[in-house]
Amino acid sequence: MYKIKRYSELTAEQTTKFWRVLEQQASRDTSPAMVNMHSDNWAEDKHTLRYLLDIEKKFAASEYYILYHGANPVASGGVYLSEWTTDIAMAGIRTWVHTEYRNRFLAAEYILPACKAWAIANKCKIVTLTFNEYNRRLITTWRRVRAGESAQRIKNRTQDKLFYSGVIELDKPVKINYTKQWVIYEQLEPMTFNWSELTWRDKIKLVHRKLG
Repeated sequence: MYKIKRYSELTAEQTTKFWRVLEQQASRDTSPAMVNMHSDNWAEDKHTLRYLLDIEKKFAASEYYILYHGANPVASGGVYLSEWTTDIAMAGIRTWVHTEYRNRFLAAEYILPACKAWAIANKCKIVTLTFNEYNRRLITTWRRVRAGESAQRIKNRTQDKLFYSGVIELDKPVKINYTKQWVIYEQLEPMTFNWSELTWRDKIKLVHRKLG
């Protein structure tokens, strides 16, 4: 049986086990995203999840969720308000899924619905998911079925699931925390937001040539 818990509510024993599992996973999973999930020097490495949770307290005013299968942590992910407006919640922050539990849609079934529920409770009008260049391809799993897959996965989304009312995709990347990100979102309530102000602009490399 799967169960969602808030990181802030974990016991000391559960917290220790969670970080131990992430450490073990980091030794097996060499994907770019895993670099942000664990570091032996986490108290100094500001990009790591534990630094964000325990030092910076990034989720103190929001939530970071851990999904358990029995007594074992198998997935996690968080949500917080955007840096631009309190009307936008950013879901799926620092999402992780155990290597033995991938392709089970655990984030879609458990983590992201918890993030969406938090956004609704906090009167947000938009919920986003963001992607870097290396995992941008994952956007396709939200907006269409994959080859050989039944269309029922998307058709059977219930109201608690993210993107129940549809997927809106920005056609250009945006700048978030000084990083190039691709954004998809669900509109929970009507609102107008000028995404173009956040459009990522690639640096132009100037080449100086000698004259004469």
